[in-house]
Amino acid sequence: MDLNTIFSVIGFIFSIFSLPSAIYFIVKKVIDRKHISWKKVEKGTRYLAEEVETINPDIIVTFSGRGGIAANLVLSRLKNKYPLYTCLLKDSMHS
Repeated sequence: MDLNTIFSVIGFIFSIFSLPSAIYFIVKKVIDRKHISWKKVEKGTRYLAEEVETINPDIIVTFSGRGGIAANLVLSRLKNKYPLYTCLLKDSMHS
């Protein structure tokens, strides 16, 4: 048996064992994912809206993505009382 055949057999054995383990870890990650209900979202936006009212800012600045979504949910609770400016994030690696 030459070295190429040995490495081919080892590679085949690793590929057989890696597929089930990859599927296991993907399924485990999906099952362990945190689930957030709308009730929790409403509670959080209510709390943030109260904090914004306490601070009484002139403007609100947020980052694009999840921060923008959360800021819009809070502002909708405040009847869009404050101007919202969204900063678009740019990936420096692809400029």
